[in-house]
Amino acid sequence: MPTFQYQAIDDRGKPINGEMAAESEIALGGELEEIGLYLVRAREDNTEEDKVVFKGKVPVRDLVDFTHHLIMIFESGIPLMEGLRDIESETNSEDMRNVITDIRLRVESGETLTQAFSRYPKIFDTSYTSILKAGEASGAIESVLHQLVDHLEWKEQTKGMVVQAMIYPAILAIAIIGLVLVLLMFLLPKIGGVYKKMRVELPAPTQFLIAISDFLVEDWLILLIGLVSSIIIFSVSNQTKKGRLIIDSCKLKLPVFGDLIQKTQAALFCHTLSTLFNAGVALPAALAIVARVLKNSVMALSVANTVEDVKGGKAVSDAVRDQGGFQPLVVRMIAAGEKTGDLGNALGRVNNFYDREVPLKVKKTLALIEPALILVSGGVVGFIVFCTLLPIFRLFSVMKGKG
Repeated sequence: MPTFQYQAIDDRGKPINGEMAAESEIALGGELEEIGLYLVRAREDNTEEDKVVFKGKVPVRDLVDFTHHLIMIFESGIPLMEGLRDIESETNSEDMRNVITDIRLRVESGETLTQAFSRYPKIFDTSYTSILKAGEASGAIESVLHQLVDHLEWKEQTKGMVVQAMIYPAILAIAIIGLVLVLLMFLLPKIGGVYKKMRVELPAPTQFLIAISDFLVEDWLILLIGLVSSIIIFSVSNQTKKGRLIIDSCKLKLPVFGDLIQKTQAALFCHTLSTLFNAGVALPAALAIVARVLKNSVMALSVANTVEDVKGGKAVSDAVRDQGGFQPLVVRMIAAGEKTGDLGNALGRVNNFYDREVPLKVKKTLALIEPALILVSGGVVGFIVFCTLLPIFRLFSVMKGKG
């Protein structure tokens, strides 16, 4: 039985760290709940066996294809072992093929699919294994696998859409920074040297710009050390709970991007909760899993705080409203579903809302970023050119006045 290093919170939200042996991360969460603790995150001890198991990386696309194959196995009535052997032979990814082989051997030795999949938390996360476990318990494994595929494809499409939308602004920003550095480090020093030889009196803006240029040329190592140090401090801080909460809180307050992050995380919350709930996972357990799925630690903590409220009998809509982070319309839609006893369909409607809202927000964000970058780049380059030519304009004015 593997041992897990875990981080949990008690009824008052106080963080508690510890170590416990359990069959899987799901079992660990259940055992902690029995003693009044809620699991936030867990990490299995890195034994030699684990190092072999978790070696390599499996893309989401391979996981989706694997789940599709599982659906075909169950729907066609092919024996599971025979079907897994077929998937092994057809899988192009060596890492995924090794995982499937190990899963097959574990199932042959008596483990359930959920237990075998739980050995690979980097591939099959808690939401995946929880949904699969619910399907095994209810006997509706084909149905929950279809929900899993839809959920995985939605996550992949949403992530791809955001990343693709950010590619052009990122390239444009890099090009602008590169152009400014070329002007300041190569062009301006040459022009500044000419002005010094001519003994031209430089106006204040030009002196300021030449001072920046001299710093970049002569003291670039200091700037590089400062930049590297900042990156290291940021990375280290992001590894600590308090530091990550501060960083993620700042992300949510960013102009333009903060609202986009909040909406994408809210969409992930609703879509994951809907998939888990419709698969038959109990609502408190589903909320606990969602808290571990969310990438923003501030919103994850908010969802984690709703678990005890829901266990205590509070409605999901009230718990979500009290924590904040969600649009009032979404809270009202969940409340309507609870009143009618049809929370599953209500969560589905919320999904549809965010499926429209997130792409629209991405387009609006992109529409704001592109012209803003162009204006900023034009302003910076224009300022550099103006400051560079300003002494010449003044020299011409003096010469014209003397003439």
